[in-house]
Amino acid sequence: MGRPTTPPSTSRLESDEKEEIPAPTQGDGTVSEYFELIKMFAIARNEDLDDVDIKVAFILGLKLDYAKRAKEFGFKKPLKEIVEHLVG
Repeated sequence: MGRPTTPPSTSRLESDEKEEIPAPTQGDGTVSEYFELIKMFAIARNEDLDDVDIKVAFILGLKLDYAKRAKEFGFKKPLKEIVEHLVG
């Protein structure tokens, strides 16, 4: 006599779903340190650095002065260029 089979539990199925990862913020770190966090964030979300969502998250997480400078520099430029402008 075989063992009865049961379907997988729904809690296990739900835990396999992609979780929303909160975007980092600059906090007390430098722009360069923050950029490293954004790169990890993009990798975790499987998105390109120049994806609109990643660039928006980056700018929203910057300190206000840096966010203003980034906006003035131009949002349509590659993220690496925006970071170079802010650091340089």
